Amino acid sequence: ECSIRWSGHLHTFFQQRGYHFVTSHYGLQFDGYMGIGIAFPSRKFELLATSMQRVSEGKAWDRERRPEVPPGKKLLTTLLDFAGYFASPLLLRQADDTDEFEDSNEDPWVYSRK
Repeated sequence: ECSIRWSGHLHTFFQQRGYHFVTSHYGLQFDGYMGIGIAFPSRKFELLATSMQRVSEGKAWDRERRPEVPPGKKLLTTLLDFAGYFASPLLLRQADDTDEFEDSNEDPWVYSRK
């Protein structure tokens, strides 16, 4: 993973060593247009085609639809959504205090594969 600023240096670095470097940047200005890159030795491999596409744009995602709210309950539903918006940071803070991994003696690599 590299920013667009670093990708120019990496292109030069890899080219001088006989590698081809392909990048795709997906980030925004505030994160330096972060992206990914892969380099391969051009003496051993030939690039036949390159496709750069965001996975989220290449797959059709089914959108979950909310059930219709009866007209008499729209105000109540809106108020509950609004209250949940402000209460969620408090609930998340409580959840952060209990880290299930911290309490276990399990190997981090084994735990990460769950």
